[in-house]
Amino acid sequence: MKTIVVGIFTTPIPLYNSVKHFEKIASKLEGPPSYPIIGTGLECIGTHQQFSDNVIKLFSSYGGEPCKVWLGPYFGVGISKPEDLQIILNSSKALGKSKFYNFFKNAVGEGLFSAPVHKWRKHRRLIAPVFNANVLNQFFPVFNEKNRILIENLKKELETAMGYNLDSQSNKESEFSDALKKIMELDTLRVYKPWLYPDIIFSIYRRLMGLQNVYKTLHKLPNQVIREMKKTYAQRKMENKNNAIDANHGDNKPLKVFLNTLLDLNEAGENFSDEEIRDEVVTMMMTGSETSSVTGCYCLLMLAIHPKIQDKVYDEIFEVLGDGDQTITIEDTTKLVYLEQCIRETLRLYPLVPVFLRQLDDDWWSERLHRIQICYAVNEGSSINVFAKLQCAHRFKIK
Repeated sequence: MKTIVVGIFTTPIPLYNSVKHFEKIASKLEGPPSYPIIGTGLECIGTHQQFSDNVIKLFSSYGGEPCKVWLGPYFGVGISKPEDLQIILNSSKALGKSKFYNFFKNAVGEGLFSAPVHKWRKHRRLIAPVFNANVLNQFFPVFNEKNRILIENLKKELETAMGYNLDSQSNKESEFSDALKKIMELDTLRVYKPWLYPDIIFSIYRRLMGLQNVYKTLHKLPNQVIREMKKTYAQRKMENKNNAIDANHGDNKPLKVFLNTLLDLNEAGENFSDEEIRDEVVTMMMTGSETSSVTGCYCLLMLAIHPKIQDKVYDEIFEVLGDGDQTITIEDTTKLVYLEQCIRETLRLYPLVPVFLRQLDDDWWSERLHRIQICYAVNEGSSINVFAKLQCAHRFKIK
């Protein structure tokens, strides 16, 4: 109890020093008024969805120019101009995740979504090969099967990404998806409630809300998948030394699946701990459970709004596939040029991640983004949160 009390009263000290330091930078930028504790929260207050919409409106209200943002005591610079975004997206020095990603570590650990740069580089280099085009093409039979029955649950994610078919996932509302939904809502809630930023405060809130049990539920399925796949992996090694990574012959070559890749890498000496494997599995299940369905929904909405475009897409699909229940192949997709353009345009207008956050040090600012005249106010060793808005970044009128 004494530790909690001491933590509550000592936590504000470094935050106060940080606020005073960045106030010098903030004074050089336009932005909404800031208030104690909540920062610019009044501009963004609302439900989860309203918060996202309000942040985008806030960025747009300054004509794309860099603006100051205060989330509680944490200072950030909001950018939305394509030329500024390009600098950040193309820079290998702009990979540092903002401290706000730490809010999600109870759920996803240090997977690719929230890992620090050194771990992110290593894991991305090792995992990326399993998601190249040649490997993904092997899953077209799975894609066809799921397209026919329109299953929007975790069974699809486990079969295509994990190589594991769990029959109990036939229900649309599963334990995992319910826990994931609740965790993402509550962890995101923390972002726009600054009084929950201190870990000591959030730990109390977590206990009161029973979040620890939700975290256990969230990790239950991935842990089960990993245990079962480890057994299958060991059995396959005993039966046949050719595995999902280095097998290069035979008609029944196993698919090169995500979880098998992690196990193979661990066997090869990369030393993935069970916890690291679980973090990557949870991250993959989390990011894969919504991305395709959300993009599909937005694309269908845009086609419904623009019936002339919809007719062109229909004509192209009919020309390539005919009117039968034809199995789609990779060769067919290369012919659906206009449909691909519509999907890409949908992603441009409605990106899966409308805003991303980076933490950049003073050297990067001085070297790269000199047009934002704030770098001189940053002391050596300091860093700035960057709130980069992708949504609406390239809006223009078609001539």
